[in-house]
Amino acid sequence: MPPTFTAGVRDSLSNLAASLGAGKDKAAYDSFVLFDLDRGQIEAMYRGDWLARKVVDIVPYDTVREWRAWSGERADVARMEAAERRLGLRRAVQRALVLGRLYGGGAVIIGTGETDPAALARPLDPDALPRGALRLHPSRVVRFLGNAWPDPSLGASVWSDSVLLALYDAIHAVALTMAGATSLMHEAKVDVVTVPNLSEHLSSADTTAQFSARFAYASAMKSINNLLLLGDGETWARQKIDFAGLPEMMRTFLQVAAGAADIPVTRLLGQSPAGLSATGDSDTRNYYDMISARQEVDLRPQLERLDRLILRSEGIEPAALTFAFRPLWQMDAASQASVALAKAQATQIYAGLGLWPAETTARLVEAQLVEDGTYPGAEGVFAETGAGATDPGGPNGGDTSGPVADYFPDQPRNPDGQWTAESGGGVSPITRVFHHGADPITGERDESLFQPVATTSNFRYACRVLKLDPNAASDALHLAKRLRRLTGADACLFDTTTGDIIYNGEIIGNLGE
Repeated sequence: MPPTFTAGVRDSLSNLAASLGAGKDKAAYDSFVLFDLDRGQIEAMYRGDWLARKVVDIVPYDTVREWRAWSGERADVARMEAAERRLGLRRAVQRALVLGRLYGGGAVIIGTGETDPAALARPLDPDALPRGALRLHPSRVVRFLGNAWPDPSLGASVWSDSVLLALYDAIHAVALTMAGATSLMHEAKVDVVTVPNLSEHLSSADTTAQFSARFAYASAMKSINNLLLLGDGETWARQKIDFAGLPEMMRTFLQVAAGAADIPVTRLLGQSPAGLSATGDSDTRNYYDMISARQEVDLRPQLERLDRLILRSEGIEPAALTFAFRPLWQMDAASQASVALAKAQATQIYAGLGLWPAETTARLVEAQLVEDGTYPGAEGVFAETGAGATDPGGPNGGDTSGPVADYFPDQPRNPDGQWTAESGGGVSPITRVFHHGADPITGERDESLFQPVATTSNFRYACRVLKLDPNAASDALHLAKRLRRLTGADACLFDTTTGDIIYNGEIIGNLGE
């Protein structure tokens, strides 16, 4: 029979001489107790305490401050951004995040304008959502939570805890310290007068009145003439409160509250970093990294659920657009100029290597300038002038594949000033001009080497030549791509005579349909 042991074993610090961990150690009886906050207390903290309000509001504001950037076809991006503005999505998400942190749960309610209450109980089918039908309406809920429970399955609620619940002690300590310091200001200077036989002076109402009047006159004379008159045996002294350690104590409590809220002191209090060489950049970067992580882990799933509905409502395939959160860290003007110069130099090097056609470089530069916001309104200027890519009407056109070398200055042009294959201006502009192949002896040109091509990859130019509405043509292009299961990254060519959409040599649609 195996032996049995009846002695207990404690794996903790125990020192009988110092009574640590034993019955005389008061800390042995300490325990954590959950102090629940009701709605009234939460709202009182949020409305009446500046620190509690900032702790709740700062993180949601910073989360949506720079919002996000869309990638995809520009027409789709423009429609999605317009839908966000029309629905007030950014403000709605920020408000839901605030409510989630304050009460433990916030929500964005989405519906399609149903009037039948029974319809609101049915699941929303994004594939059946008609274009333009999306409205903010009490029907479907996208939740934004505060501090999640350790095991949400054990709770009776679908929400979470208010962030103020875990921060209550830190915020209360700051409020108590501030209130105590304010109260001490009334006791900063106290005059003490010692009067012999004071009890006799206060023995009757008449003597009390005389005594009070006497010192009232003495105080008035001291205030006017800086003179205090005292009688026999009376003494006067002034007591002052030493505030030397109070500022440091208040600062410590504020730092504890900032750490508990996971917000840098420089951001929470708006103060400059302390120290001769301190910049606060490391604290700010760590805080921005935390916000970025929350955007990806907590916010992205909720936004993708909303985006799927909004994109369907706008007639855009959800796979056609993707988004990325814009960085919170913003460079100053000097740093932005340095980065822009480095990018321009890198582009110049790549263009000089001839890794791709000049039109590709032009498109990449246009996209980079628009994305970086180097020139305000650059996207509109590109759209108006068609300068983002090599204009097919230019001497080398939009298609620079092949041995492009030079061209003939006397090559005929159409009435719009675009290069054509023959005079009269009746044919489409050429997109490629080969070397004229002049005979080295006679110098005569071989006209057969000219190969006019009536296609272009410049969508705006094609719409301008065909005199089509860019919005309608964009819808036709997206429909053609969607039917072929193509994405925005699949480049197409456009026939500037017929309007045909060409992909890999096959006509897949028409811009005018």
